[in-house]
Amino acid sequence: MPAALLYIIGGIIVLTIVLYFIQDKFIFKPERLPADFKFNYDAPFEELFFDIQPGVRINGLHFYVKDPLGLILYFHGNSRSIKGWVKYAKDFYRYRYDVVLVDYRGFGKSTGRRSEAKILSETATSILFMAQKTGSYLSATAKNCNNSIPAKLPYCGSMVADIIIYLRFPNTTIL
Repeated sequence: MPAALLYIIGGIIVLTIVLYFIQDKFIFKPERLPADFKFNYDAPFEELFFDIQPGVRINGLHFYVKDPLGLILYFHGNSRSIKGWVKYAKDFYRYRYDVVLVDYRGFGKSTGRRSEAKILSETATSILFMAQKTGSYLSATAKNCNNSIPAKLPYCGSMVADIIIYLRFPNTTIL
């Protein structure tokens, strides 16, 4: 095998390994918010914090209505923060559903380093917390790249009375 071909193959292997370790920089485009940032919306809402472990705090917003038909957890896409995704909550609370949006680690006011396992664990924690808090019918919905999060959580359904997972633009991989 010619030496040039070995260099090309070696270069491709090295490039693939480097891309694997820095892929989060290409996939996730978080918007970080200062801890003292004040959310201001027309609809009634409550700011939530989930203290997962020391140094890790997950931020969320709970938009509530009188006599809701159920509760919807909305998992936003791979960019911005819940501040920019609130416009989608209107799609649900105008039809009398409570809506909870949760930021992932490193997005908005949430702290900590991201990993798939950590995001899945925190998503399950937020689902169980809201189900216990409200005792309500529960739905999970997601958009874009983060559809894989609720798609991998059907096991939460056995812990919650009713859970429906609705995927907008479904996919579980970027390939």
